[in-house]
Amino acid sequence: MSLTYQNAVAEMIKFFNANAPSGVPVIWGSDDPNSPPDNEEWIRFNIRHNDGFQASMGSPGTNRFERQGIITIQIFQPEGGHGLGAQNIADEIVTLYSGANDNGIEYFDTFAREVGNDGFGWYQINVVTTFRYEQIT
Repeated sequence: MSLTYQNAVAEMIKFFNANAPSGVPVIWGSDDPNSPPDNEEWIRFNIRHNDGFQASMGSPGTNRFERQGIITIQIFQPEGGHGLGAQNIADEIVTLYSGANDNGIEYFDTFAREVGNDGFGWYQINVVTTFRYEQIT
């Protein structure tokens, strides 16, 4: 399946929206980072493309390009809860992305990384997953 940049981003957002932990507010990377919910777990979702290469050469309309990047899902919970809420959310998201393939986008190398207390009253865990998709031009 060939995806444009815009289509791929829309598909990644749609996949997360359809499978995100229920009841946990999401702040998208482009939204105001200074407006998190008060006193509850929340998520910030970021997509960053970081690599791409031409995988085949041929006539126009048959050239295959591979696009890759990283999704970082930052999970925050109020400090003082021993990270248990964030850990539960991280487990759910790691399971969601591990080996997933949705609408032409492959997700792999998914893991959770503890960040800890951020100095602003939040405990943080990041779930990171690598993605790739093809674009035919």
